[in-house]
Amino acid sequence: MAVKTSGQLSLRYDIMPELPTSYVNLSLRSLSSRAGFTTPDAMSEFYGYSNNAYFVSAAGGGFLRTSTSVGLNPGDRSGFSFGLWFRNNAPTKRNQNLMAVGRMTYGQRGYVRTDILVRYLASLNRIKVEIYSGNQRRMQRDYPLHDNPNVLYTGITSSGNGWRSSQRGNTDANGFSFISVSVDLNNTTATNAIKLYWNSNELTYSVANQNSSRFPTATINAAEVSVGESLHQAAPSGGSWYGDIDNAFVYPGLLGQGVMNSIWLNGNVSPSSYFTNNALTPFGVWAFENDTFLQPGGSVAYRLLRGGTISFGRY
Repeated sequence: MAVKTSGQLSLRYDIMPELPTSYVNLSLRSLSSRAGFTTPDAMSEFYGYSNNAYFVSAAGGGFLRTSTSVGLNPGDRSGFSFGLWFRNNAPTKRNQNLMAVGRMTYGQRGYVRTDILVRYLASLNRIKVEIYSGNQRRMQRDYPLHDNPNVLYTGITSSGNGWRSSQRGNTDANGFSFISVSVDLNNTTATNAIKLYWNSNELTYSVANQNSSRFPTATINAAEVSVGESLHQAAPSGGSWYGDIDNAFVYPGLLGQGVMNSIWLNGNVSPSSYFTNNALTPFGVWAFENDTFLQPGGSVAYRLLRGGTISFGRY
């Protein structure tokens, strides 16, 4: 929870809780330095300060989803970019659904999916990016994490052990990897339409590429965003995420490697500052703060999968 915006501040009780618990030096200069403030120091610099020290954790039994009912601008776009920070805590390799953007509509034959899904396939040690329209998969790319040149960026060297807690690969200091995707729906060639980045480095090698004889779909309506599960699951599946997750964003357009690198270099904090500083307007940037799932404007915007469970952790 952010520091209050007015009144008297205490180093110990107001400012210290917004910094990792290992920071035990209570001098104003030390805390200001760790918060990125330059001299001269002032307590007032900490009004409203938050270091976004929270994340969501689950052990394969839950996920978070937003929808237009909680304020997400749906839009119709021919290109999307989205990403999040993910820390894999699975003791053995397992299927993991990372993120999905799209919409589920109800028709005569039940729910129809039109979405982009990113998931990890344990048996093949691959991340798969798929585009669905009208319940049909129109396009896909599979990225082997252990094959050259991908392994240089992922750090997942053993396909047998796979992506798991003991082989998280290349991460930040807290063990999180920044995984992001850019999808151009006006391109019929998978290798041109789908881009996957690991810590802002594009994974260029893919297999099982599925191209499209026509545009995979004219538009995708971003009415729903799912973190840690696919959109069509009604209950936790074998692919519900097992680990920690932080700071998801969805942007209504194509972001290239340079932008992904800037977000990555900004660190595992909310990407909001990058979009604001560069006059870009995302659909949403969601941060986990003080046991809540926040969207821009501060409103709580999440719902759990039926039967799902999550908890909130702090760095």
